[in-house]
Amino acid sequence: MTRIAFFSCFAVLCCILLLTAPVNAAEAFGFVHNFAVTGDVQPVNWRLKLEFTRPVSILEISKRLSCKLDGTSTRIKVINATSFDVEEQKKSLPPERKIFIIGPAEKNPATGTYEITITKGITAAESKEVISSNTTVKFSTKGAITISSVEPFFNDANEKGVYFDLSDNVKDFKLRKHVKITPPIGYYTVNRQYYNDRDRYRVSGKFVTGKKYELQIIGGSVEGEGQVLANAKQEFVAVGPQPQISFAADRSVLELRSRQ
Repeated sequence: MTRIAFFSCFAVLCCILLLTAPVNAAEAFGFVHNFAVTGDVQPVNWRLKLEFTRPVSILEISKRLSCKLDGTSTRIKVINATSFDVEEQKKSLPPERKIFIIGPAEKNPATGTYEITITKGITAAESKEVISSNTTVKFSTKGAITISSVEPFFNDANEKGVYFDLSDNVKDFKLRKHVKITPPIGYYTVNRQYYNDRDRYRVSGKFVTGKKYELQIIGGSVEGEGQVLANAKQEFVAVGPQPQISFAADRSVLELRSRQ
């Protein structure tokens, strides 16, 4: 066999293997979970998303979930929503779907340490594949720190931005990781302002006077502090220097009045 014939046969064989191989290996049946805010400390009205690779019946979810609060069984529920960004919907969602949002059943849930178990045996609606192991999610809850007011300021060309108040004191260098300004302004600082009656912070940077911005607090656990920040968004318009009013009078008028 010549070299050309050998390579021709090899190329044909490779094509046959490619054509007979499956296009994509089937993705294994399973799920991932994540919270509405990051961290092991969650707000009291926490939300946990379960996202499966195949549609699952809500009945399967309901009977495979258990929850303990400080070691005692407590009720949780499947919320009628598939996204953290929307409120619970009034219209029923399809009973078989890939995404489920879980939250506390009580209107005013207690704070403490939660342990949620998704037990093995959850079965895919169509393929009948089964999840073969338990998954346990542990976290604690605290009252979330919220934003209460926003106030733009201008001191000079190098010191302008926005003040905002929080419901509790957070170390500013740790708070900086949770503060986002849109549209972006480049480098900016977040500094605590010291008052006796409020927990005020200042964001200072290259804001453009008259332009609308959004101050976003990215909710989640404050690193190493056992605190949790609530998600928040507040719009404001950057302010500039106040107009200065000056008065001028004709010199002859001033001289005439001085003689009188």
